[in-house]
Amino acid sequence: MLGILFYCLQLHPTATCRYKGIEIKSKYVYNVNVYTINDTLHLFLNGNQKSDHLFWILPDHSYASGSSIIKSFHHIGIQDIQVLTGNCHFHQRITIQPAIVTTKDTISIYPSITGPSTATVGIEATFSSNQPTITGFAWQLTGREDSIHHTPTVTYTFRTPGEKILTLIINRDTARMAVKHIHVFPPPIPISPPIPAIPLPPTHPPVKKAEPSMPVITEEEFKFMLQQVISGYKQCTDFSEYLCNNLLIPVIINEKTMIPFNQFCLQITGRKRLSLDQVKMTRDKSGCITTLSVHYNKKRFIGLF
Repeated sequence: MLGILFYCLQLHPTATCRYKGIEIKSKYVYNVNVYTINDTLHLFLNGNQKSDHLFWILPDHSYASGSSIIKSFHHIGIQDIQVLTGNCHFHQRITIQPAIVTTKDTISIYPSITGPSTATVGIEATFSSNQPTITGFAWQLTGREDSIHHTPTVTYTFRTPGEKILTLIINRDTARMAVKHIHVFPPPIPISPPIPAIPLPPTHPPVKKAEPSMPVITEEEFKFMLQQVISGYKQCTDFSEYLCNNLLIPVIINEKTMIPFNQFCLQITGRKRLSLDQVKMTRDKSGCITTLSVHYNKKRFIGLF
């Protein structure tokens, strides 16, 4: 069970989302959002002030705080970084790949893929690289592991929309790999001439089936349920439907400490003298509660968290 405490942090609930997003600085930049193992990455928010305090949620299920942080990744693959500040929530996805090994016969320090970043379903898109034609090429699209091309250039005709990831490995050396993200748009809808309307006999409209929706709970109702946890009448699993079964959402206590929700419930159980002053919730687009902010009387219950 993860639980990392943050001390001496001061949140600003009235802050507006004036930031443009997560920015990453590195000594080596190969492709957009592509870095190598053990690179030292400087993470911060574009437009952030040094006085702002941020909560960072990192891919290895750890937390960090501060206006900016330094991070190195030790495993290859896709990594997701999140940061919270006030009412703002930002997300950034990056790719970590093996470290570069430079040899004497290396013509280019690192290969790069040249080609469009967007494409349309049904229309050809051609990609090349900065390597000479005598080089050994291995082009591959994620999701099509059975299809590898060994030509200096490659042409794809995408059949489905969405994000595609194209990789290029030079001379079978995974340390010399380039990655390109391609967003494929659906084909344009052809405009056909209008068809004269033919009157139809009246029909009864079909009965629409009610779609299941997320259960709605107010902050006061959630606070009342937490008081029942204190009294021992409820436990953390009773909140699963409101948290979309994620009992590890962060709970920010008195704007200074953050712990997972299941640990928070465990620590308040049986503390019958504990009185919660205020409970605030942050939800995502689907209605799931993603963050809790709890206030209690820190003079009477100092040392509880």
